[in-house]
Amino acid sequence: MTRLADVRINRRTALGAGLATVAALALPDPVVASAAAGVPANLAATGLADAIGTDSRYLFSSTFDRGAAEKFTSLEALWADGDYLHLVSCEVSYIGDGPHVLTPAESAIVAVAEKAGGPVADRGSLYRTALATCTRIQPAVLDATLAALGVPVVRAAVAFAPYAPQARQLTDWLGRVG
Repeated sequence: MTRLADVRINRRTALGAGLATVAALALPDPVVASAAAGVPANLAATGLADAIGTDSRYLFSSTFDRGAAEKFTSLEALWADGDYLHLVSCEVSYIGDGPHVLTPAESAIVAVAEKAGGPVADRGSLYRTALATCTRIQPAVLDATLAALGVPVVRAAVAFAPYAPQARQLTDWLGRVG
């Protein structure tokens, strides 16, 4: 008979279970979270993140505190990485075929930033910035980084990934600053 104390799980499994628990228990319903953040509820509730970012159109070039750099082709793969909590920075670049033209769903995320008053000179760049905001920002610099990004970008990130590992922190920040 196996006792619970004898069961061992690896870091990736433990992290995945922890993130699932946080998503299921700690994060509010996406419609509630979107309302608190000022994001149109219909965007959060439609699960746009399910329709975007899974087709390898983007490359997430990530650096970890141990100095290693890794590349991911989806947010889900980055979030599931065993070293996710050691992520220091992430740059998102477009790797799709041809010029970077936003899909209608991607354009809807940029529209969230526009409606929040964000100046959008380059829609593709703003979208990639919103994607990068969904990765992980170290807690020690979270408030300063979000302030530098601005409310429109953070709202777009929450609209894109209302169940991201740091969605609660982004939503809480939006509630404090407006």
